[in-house]
Amino acid sequence: MNLRRSVTRAAVMLATIVSSVVMANPAQASGGGCNDITQNNWHIGVCSGDDGVHMYPDYYINAAAPYSGTCVSRSRVDVYQYQRLVEYTGWATAGCANGHYTRPSVKIQGRSSSLEFRTRVQISVNGRTVYNALGPATKCC
Repeated sequence: MNLRRSVTRAAVMLATIVSSVVMANPAQASGGGCNDITQNNWHIGVCSGDDGVHMYPDYYINAAAPYSGTCVSRSRVDVYQYQRLVEYTGWATAGCANGHYTRPSVKIQGRSSSLEFRTRVQISVNGRTVYNALGPATKCC
């Protein structure tokens, strides 16, 4: 009899744990991830993540194309509504070496659910844009 009660208690506890893990929080944003995009021999992962309150844009220069002169990478967040650009942040600039680059987060909580937030990355060599790509969309709650 005690074994039966112990097994029943364990099953109830397991069901409670599983249901709390499986249930999605409706206030969370959705989307994000990375788009690995190659243009003009630049191999870059353009990414975004979120925590339901902020969107965190970042990118990975996985392989830089050979260049001589001045190179600048820059990123911003583009905001789309019904597939139309309606807003964007200022640019954050960085170098062009292989590596991981971040920029300040953007608050998405409380914004319209029709908005999509996307990281845009550009690479300019000697003032000429040689790479221009968008990451996947993050939607607000």
